[in-house]
Amino acid sequence: MWSLLYGALSVMGATRTNPVLPETAISEFIGHTIFGAIAVV
Repeated sequence: MWSLLYGALSVMGATRTNPVLPETAISEFIGHTIFGAIAVV
């Protein structure tokens, strides 16, 4: 489920996208989640 949401959010406002490897998408998701959690605190 998160991959569908993450994929939809990643292309919002984009004029052109390139295919992303699943490992890259997962690592970016984890990095952004950690950054978001730290930014809230």
